[in-house]
Amino acid sequence: DCVLVDYQLVGYCPPSVDVYSMIFIVSDKLFRKRHAKELVDFYYENFCNCIEQHGETPDDFLTRKEFDESVSEALPVALTNSAIFQHHTMLPENERNKIFGDISLTKQYMEKDRSSVVLRALEENETYRKRVLDTLSDCVDYFTGALVY
Repeated sequence: DCVLVDYQLVGYCPPSVDVYSMIFIVSDKLFRKRHAKELVDFYYENFCNCIEQHGETPDDFLTRKEFDESVSEALPVALTNSAIFQHHTMLPENERNKIFGDISLTKQYMEKDRSSVVLRALEENETYRKRVLDTLSDCVDYFTGALVY
């Protein structure tokens, strides 16, 4: 087996951080409302299968109860990850192509100031605007106690 590992967000944290970060980064609020539990269940089931395939007992590593209890720790990290990355991951293709097709624009975007690109995308692209604003709305919901997972 071969596995690619992206170390840019490496840290010591419960798996729920990765699961919820991915859910928040790649989905919109309505999708999460409808499918978050299903996605988390799918993840945990596959986690257990992977552990069992290697001759071990999943509960020796992480029980479902422990996983579920770790969500309170995971949510603020996942929301932060989403807020940090959403404006990159959802950037409209025309903007991405323009920026990453020119080294000087790439340096400007990555190292100096990306505000004009983000503001233009927010203004011109409804999907981008909705996803970025969903992320901010989730952060507000979290701090007001309205975000429940």
